[in-house]
Amino acid sequence: MSSEQEAELLDAIERVDRGEVLSAADLLSRLKTCPWPGGMSTSNVSAAPAARADAVSFTADALVVHLRDGRVITAPLTSSPRLHRATAEQRAKWELIGRGVGIHWTELDEDVSVSGLLGLPD
Repeated sequence: MSSEQEAELLDAIERVDRGEVLSAADLLSRLKTCPWPGGMSTSNVSAAPAARADAVSFTADALVVHLRDGRVITAPLTSSPRLHRATAEQRAKWELIGRGVGIHWTELDEDVSVSGLLGLPD
């Protein structure tokens, strides 16, 4: 891939990250210049994760995620700079996403996945 092609591909990625909608033709034309032989491959989609969050709480220095199956995951707040810097009031404004596969704090623009807390791929 030439540096010009790479710059075009990075530009397209940045545009999508900003919320712009690109046409399928535009994306395909950029992916054809992909450096991998044969273009990009697809990955296998596994079954939905079994571990789902049910509730969230905090200690003075940790995020505590209560799972539907009864397990409890504790992670230090230092593992998430946004949660670490947040006030208790901001931390309390969480919502489950994806039927419990993750937790989102709108005010903090922070997402935490249950899989990530368990050290599994998302």
